[in-house]
Amino acid sequence: MWNVIENIFHLKRPKKLSVRDRRYHAKDRICYKDKVIPLAEYNKRMNTHYTLRDVYGEAYVAALTEEDKALFDPYENMIIVPAHLESDKQFFECKLFAESWLKNDYSSLIDHLDEEIILVVQDKKTVKGKAAFVDYWIDLAIREKNAGILNKLSVVHSNYFGTAALFIFRKSYRPMYLFFSVKEGKITNAIYCALLPVPYPYELSKASCGYEWLPLDLEKITPGTPIQPKANYMLCMRCGKTSEQLLWNELEISSGSKLYKGIVTVCPDCRKVVDFRYETLENISSKGTFSVINISPSDDIEHRPLMMNKTYARSGWRFHQMVMMFMSPTMQKSTDVNSISKALEGTCFRLSPGYKLGLKIAEPGDYLGDNSFFYIYEGNRNCKDWNVFDHLLVEKSEVGAWQAYLMYTSPRIMPAYWHGLYENSKFIFIEDDLRDVPILKNRDFTFFEEDGLLYPTASFIDSDTAQVECTYWNDWKGLVRETVRISFSGDRVTKITTINTKALLDYHCGIYY
Repeated sequence: MWNVIENIFHLKRPKKLSVRDRRYHAKDRICYKDKVIPLAEYNKRMNTHYTLRDVYGEAYVAALTEEDKALFDPYENMIIVPAHLESDKQFFECKLFAESWLKNDYSSLIDHLDEEIILVVQDKKTVKGKAAFVDYWIDLAIREKNAGILNKLSVVHSNYFGTAALFIFRKSYRPMYLFFSVKEGKITNAIYCALLPVPYPYELSKASCGYEWLPLDLEKITPGTPIQPKANYMLCMRCGKTSEQLLWNELEISSGSKLYKGIVTVCPDCRKVVDFRYETLENISSKGTFSVINISPSDDIEHRPLMMNKTYARSGWRFHQMVMMFMSPTMQKSTDVNSISKALEGTCFRLSPGYKLGLKIAEPGDYLGDNSFFYIYEGNRNCKDWNVFDHLLVEKSEVGAWQAYLMYTSPRIMPAYWHGLYENSKFIFIEDDLRDVPILKNRDFTFFEEDGLLYPTASFIDSDTAQVECTYWNDWKGLVRETVRISFSGDRVTKITTINTKALLDYHCGIYY
């Protein structure tokens, strides 16, 4: 009877997690239809406005730490204000603006704005005057609310400017940054930009170096000719000069086999670099040039013969496409492994006669995690053999070894639950695949390619043992080069062993399950 009453009660309000479940999930999670979801997602689905205080109570919210809040759903309207940044310049203005924007009430901010304040919306427009400044943010808040956009606002530190800035993270939209320039207690200038000025503060939270900055070594930069200044770009945060008042110069950056073109802007009074960026294929394509890089390589590979020169790239894409299709219930009932092999360059493996291939999809449960993987069955799906290679006939060749590797690693590209997500990977078959990983965009991996560390290879080290090397991206390991040995006995694979993993780029997404 109590369960019935409780279920009726929670039909129109979120249900809190049990004390045990709270140990394994972020502190903003609630229970909805036997699923654990963020409270922000619940509010969006149900068009409600519940807070954690409504669900768990005052004591629960008071006990939340900064670490707890950092794991909150990034699309909930919230502000993260690290205490250690309180001494930063512009910290107070960033915090005050964030509070005003989320409440859509600028009464407490208005006295901190200069009468002639200038707001630059990068590459779009310049807004001048206190009233126009406030009107812009009110209008933006209305448009984002109508579009269902939720913001996570974080006060962060800019190493380059040595001041606080506002980082605005939005679901399905590019993140934005907001910088303020303050004189005599008044905000005189602001820049609202998607790309940060100069390469140094790309990671605002800490001083660090990334591969995307390797082409920016000073010795590789060749100064170019002065160019006409442009409006609505980065302004000098020291003196407030607009982008039209800065000195603009072209430059060239040589890096291995690639040549980048870039632009640098300098304040003539402060003698400080204001903006520094170089063109990448991604930036060029957004202007309508080389738009072919926006095409998914797996969709039109037949029309791109140069891409097909990568020996194993085509078969890898096709196999991964077929694996994703195979997760459909219809495909599971009507498809066996032979349809998977049709995606590959030749039919180098097949099932033993009478056997079929099934797929077990990861499911949530009381355990720590779950993965998806193939299994073999004969007539009755209830009798499953999880060792697929016991029933696969594989051609003893380099291509056969490559296809066996694809089957062996297939669980990494399929759905996973909780701890099972640690193994999810994005395999790198050609350079285009690097652009699908946000962390790797715009980075120069020429040196890895020249050393043969980027693309798949397969070879025999003796008459019965093949060695496959492949690179993949994992959110908890980074960019990894994996070496696997595959042992054959006739047309059977008897053993698959990972003998080496080399981190080409260390990375950890910061999420723990």
